[in-house]
Amino acid sequence: MQNIDIQGAASAENAQGPVDGYRATRSASATRTDTSLHETPQSVSVVTREAVEDIGATRLQDALDYAGGVGRANNFGGQGLTTFTVRGFTTGEFYRNGFPINRGYP
Repeated sequence: MQNIDIQGAASAENAQGPVDGYRATRSASATRTDTSLHETPQSVSVVTREAVEDIGATRLQDALDYAGGVGRANNFGGQGLTTFTVRGFTTGEFYRNGFPINRGYP
């Protein structure tokens, strides 16, 4: 048999992006560090920029409709604040660049 040489380059992806295509391999949301999703001790769903653009999402809730295990919940207050459940548990905080973005604003 002849020898076969396989060559390639490592992906330069990091947790803050950008991601090429629909499949992310790193995330900073669960550990707040640049960690491989394979090494994260919990389930993390990443909705990439390309996916958000392809579905035409303009709001957070539009993008989260495509994240596995995430659903919309009734906040029972009628204030119009967005509430989500993640695998059955109500979430309380949403962060953008490390800062909460849902403190009393619809």
